[in-house]
Amino acid sequence: MNEGARLPPALGPIAEVLALADSFALCIVTGPRDRRDSVYLRLTSSLSEEFELVRHRLDRDGLDFFDVLTGGDGIHPRVVFISGLERMSDATRRDVTVRLNLLRDSWAPHPARVILWLPAWGLREFRKLAPDLFHWRSCLVPLHDADLPIGTETEYLVWACERYGGARESGPAPVDAIEIRRIADGHRTIYTGFSFMERNQVLRTVARYLAMVRLQAEGPADLDLTSRAGDVYQLEASPPLPLLLDAADLAGRLPPDLDWNIITRAAGIPLSAQGITLLDRANQEVLVLLEGIDRLDLSPGTPGGNLWEWLDRQRHLRVVAFVATYPPLPLLGWTRRRPLSEEIESSRASGAPPDVLLRRLLHDLFPRPSDVFLLMEHLFGAEVAQLLPAEPLDARTKLEGLLRRRALIDAGFFEQLKALRPAHSKLIDFVAREYLGAPAR
Repeated sequence: MNEGARLPPALGPIAEVLALADSFALCIVTGPRDRRDSVYLRLTSSLSEEFELVRHRLDRDGLDFFDVLTGGDGIHPRVVFISGLERMSDATRRDVTVRLNLLRDSWAPHPARVILWLPAWGLREFRKLAPDLFHWRSCLVPLHDADLPIGTETEYLVWACERYGGARESGPAPVDAIEIRRIADGHRTIYTGFSFMERNQVLRTVARYLAMVRLQAEGPADLDLTSRAGDVYQLEASPPLPLLLDAADLAGRLPPDLDWNIITRAAGIPLSAQGITLLDRANQEVLVLLEGIDRLDLSPGTPGGNLWEWLDRQRHLRVVAFVATYPPLPLLGWTRRRPLSEEIESSRASGAPPDVLLRRLLHDLFPRPSDVFLLMEHLFGAEVAQLLPAEPLDARTKLEGLLRRRALIDAGFFEQLKALRPAHSKLIDFVAREYLGAPAR
């Protein structure tokens, strides 16, 4: 066995079967969700010196096993890792399982060892539809998440993709490329105006995206994840490692002295016994995607307040927080821009026009091009088709020019903003008073 990459103890029975078998042998591995890449990665990292490992996907390569079972380099015994049942429709999966049972006798004459991956939810069905093949097994290895501890960056990235949906053929709906780049390049940034579902989709999509970009550039070519060319946008530089955290869960687990081990445990990452080094803040750039911060009490001395104070001190972290409602003042002070209250005081002292406050307000309430288009549609109705700019990045500039030229920035305009963003009514009233000189009615 390759001592440079130790096989997790839970997969030890497979190594024993492979080492003792002098002809055909069948091992069945079952585990949670779409963890087949995580299992295959650990097998090939640990056993590649003794065996030749290859993959066969039933949904893509079909039921013709002759070439994959008879091929090989003639030096190392061949091990065939079979998966793909979990990607099929119910009817197709049942039909293929029955046919696998009928084809079992054609496997036996070949010396190749076979490892069959089944998701945990499919084990009972497989036993029912392929009882003879199931009884041929040399071992059955049931896995849990904790049985696949993370010890390398590649293992972490594969785990991140599997957890956030990247291992499925159809993952979360894609996020606009401009938004992904903004988030990936973010540093101590707050994005507001998201519903819970929108925020969850964006966070998970970005985490999957960043992990898959790194995998496609640096990971093994025979993973399902890295073989899907074109699934993600390409970045010019390697993106930071993504870490998706729930603020409420994190705040409830963290003592005053925080460390990476506690953070990764709160994130649900199964650590290896030696600890995880890939998130070493001295060597790796980490983007923390923080959800749910607006559900916490951020008052000093509370768990949320302690978490927020700690995050504010971690200058080495890149943190992006998504909030569904406009954040309280401590969050405003933490953004990379000055809080509105400071900008208002600065504008008063310098006599600057209040346009800067309106521009900041629109940017905070409508951060994405699609948000700006929604506001334009609300303001201009059917006329919006002729007013939309050709480039999404020009949307906010176009809107600000239209508002000034048409003299639409009045009390009614601020009321329309409140109708679109009711959770931000107090902030809108605050800016309206500064802009108009009187409370918005």
